[in-house]
Amino acid sequence: MIISCYIIHEMTTIGRLGRYIEVLDKLPIEKTTISSQELATLMGLTPSSVRQDFYTHLDNKGKSRIGYDVRELRSTLVRQLGLNRETQIIIIGSGRLGQALVRYKEFARINIHFKGFFDKDEEKVNQKIEGIPVYPIGQLEEFMAANPQVRLAILTVPEEEAQKVAEYAQHCGIEAIWNFSPVLLNLGRDFLVQSEYIGENLYKLIYALNHRQERGGRIMELLICVGSSCHLKGSEVVVKTFQNLIEKEGVGNKIILKGSFCMGKCSENGVTIKVNDKFYKTKYEDAETFFYETILPLIKK
Repeated sequence: MIISCYIIHEMTTIGRLGRYIEVLDKLPIEKTTISSQELATLMGLTPSSVRQDFYTHLDNKGKSRIGYDVRELRSTLVRQLGLNRETQIIIIGSGRLGQALVRYKEFARINIHFKGFFDKDEEKVNQKIEGIPVYPIGQLEEFMAANPQVRLAILTVPEEEAQKVAEYAQHCGIEAIWNFSPVLLNLGRDFLVQSEYIGENLYKLIYALNHRQERGGRIMELLICVGSSCHLKGSEVVVKTFQNLIEKEGVGNKIILKGSFCMGKCSENGVTIKVNDKFYKTKYEDAETFFYETILPLIKK
């Protein structure tokens, strides 16, 4: 009999709350408020989804015609996710994937700190990776006894070793595992596991691509730069103008409107716009003309 592990299956909204923080952290410093429309554009969501997320999990409705205070919203998100307290993590498996995770700079911004790697490879132990010590896996129990504040481990070991190593980590005192090994872990109903299946989103993307081709349709991706330079040149006005015109012309099913941070065209005049793979520039006061003279003709091709 296989005992089912307690797995967090669909916490889509909670995951989005973390993405909101990352988006807010990349906003221009002079950007003090943000609307649900702007957040939706940057997140690839609808404004109603953004408002529902905040109403359900933050009880934050924003202010009419002003939007959300950026600093206040970020602080609320951080508290809601428990990121105002330091989270200490270990990584079991010091290969390329584990190393890539500790190099992800966003973790440090949200109070996540890595306390050690654990590995069975004698050539790796007693070394340091990005300043983080690599311990022999046999010392995990001793380490946990000395560091009770560590409760979460990231697992990046080969598939054939994953279950055994996870059971050992549980025995040593680990309470939750972020699993990157391609195997379903069975650790009991009360143990927390979140598994990442590397190919899952790729499969979705391939399916969507093939499905779109079967329909004979083509969708335009319209990126608007909202970095510091373009923000000062009126990118917020451009985004709102395009949103209104897309709705007015009924082409929301043909255009994916997204915000993007700096695209490396800051020295040129106007707000940077990328349509599929081509860059354009427009002034905010010319946004409507640009839409009708450049965007709509491309859709009709």
